[in-house]
Amino acid sequence: MFEDFATDLIDVGEGIRISIHTAGADPPLLLLHGFPQRHFCWHKIASHLAKRFTVVVTDLRGYGASSKVVAEQALELRLLKNSMTGDGGQEGMRYRASEKLEINRIVEQSHLPARRMLEKFGILPVSFYRWYDRSQNGGPEAFIRR
Repeated sequence: MFEDFATDLIDVGEGIRISIHTAGADPPLLLLHGFPQRHFCWHKIASHLAKRFTVVVTDLRGYGASSKVVAEQALELRLLKNSMTGDGGQEGMRYRASEKLEINRIVEQSHLPARRMLEKFGILPVSFYRWYDRSQNGGPEAFIRR
């Protein structure tokens, strides 16, 4: 689809790399995708635009070959831990206060919908929203009291 485009990973600091595809001549034109797409959403017009512009098509952070978002990395580590120890995701399981806070933060920071994140964790939405309300109204201490 992007045969005439050069592909590269640009290091933008702190280990974050953004995938870019470039082709054409001046002036520059940056094409950004929306949620939940990737750079492929521009495949029908990018080659035509490259005849008049230097087209730069990216995958935003967390999409395609670009670096993942911290929340996604935390989710993957948590799921890996759960699969190795067998201590997470069972229905009716009781989570420690620190785990509830960690899950709340991961879901809040993720670009993915909350329901999708909860499915990956194996947590019922009703439980999560109860935790979330508790954290919003009472802060981290709200988990310790219960």
